[in-house]
Amino acid sequence: ERATVCQVGSQISSQSSELVVHERLHDRKKPHRCLKCEKRFRQRSRLIRHQEIHTDEWPYECVECLKSFRHSCSLIQHWRIH
Repeated sequence: ERATVCQVGSQISSQSSELVVHERLHDRKKPHRCLKCEKRFRQRSRLIRHQEIHTDEWPYECVECLKSFRHSCSLIQHWRIH
């Protein structure tokens, strides 16, 4: 077999079976996977927040300038400029 490189880390292996075992380590480190884009996260809360990029929802609106935000914390940060 020819050498194969891990798509996530820098592991190089001459046997694909060794690489499969190695790549599973990455899955354990980031067990939460986005079903839309395959991106992985260590924390479920990060996955949930990430999934919002796949929607067109911007529910938080500034009453001063009408700019919209996906997250309430972004709106709160924005308020500081007014």
